[in-house]
Amino acid sequence: MKREVAVRMFSTEFIDMFHQLKSNSKTIYYLAPTGVPVNRVFAVGVLLEKHETSTESNFWKIKIADPTGTFYGYISRYQTESFEKIHDISELSIVAVTGKIKVLETENGKFTTLRPENITTVDETIRDLWVCETAKRTLERIAIMKEKTSKLSKMALEVYKPDLGKYINSVKESLRAIHDLSESKEEDNEEDIDELLEEIYDFTADEWDMEQIM
Repeated sequence: MKREVAVRMFSTEFIDMFHQLKSNSKTIYYLAPTGVPVNRVFAVGVLLEKHETSTESNFWKIKIADPTGTFYGYISRYQTESFEKIHDISELSIVAVTGKIKVLETENGKFTTLRPENITTVDETIRDLWVCETAKRTLERIAIMKEKTSKLSKMALEVYKPDLGKYINSVKESLRAIHDLSESKEEDNEEDIDELLEEIYDFTADEWDMEQIM
């Protein structure tokens, strides 16, 4: 069977996602705050932690950090490929992960996690390419939200009432991280960030009127 295309998404948006879409198929889709259906996610970041819940439990908890925050994931023996690989991957390695979404119900509300189907080590170049591509895709989704013509965009605005400015800022944070721009000189670097945004997407700050979007 052909797998669903994995959506590139920063952790900032991922952890906000919880709304399951109705579907006539067995495939489970969630609605992203930026208005697209998501079955699988592709993420790249640093493996901060891996922890087997108990000896021979066949169940691992993992934490992966991208420049905007943290993905929390769970790997069991049912995720065969990732289960075989996680044993040999060291903490603090840069990893690329493709996986499905699992929203857990807790006493404190809903908690969005990733179930990796595959996990592999990558280098900084791959990580930087992922950041740029994810930034581009995020801005594209926000642009569609601004138009308010997509049914799913309208649904996302109603369900999440998202702070789209937060997701634009996550794009900027990520670009700062991979280009080693100092946060202490944020005002001085703002023009540099806008130039980087223009390089990866046709982004003009004046067009992004957040009041009109909302």
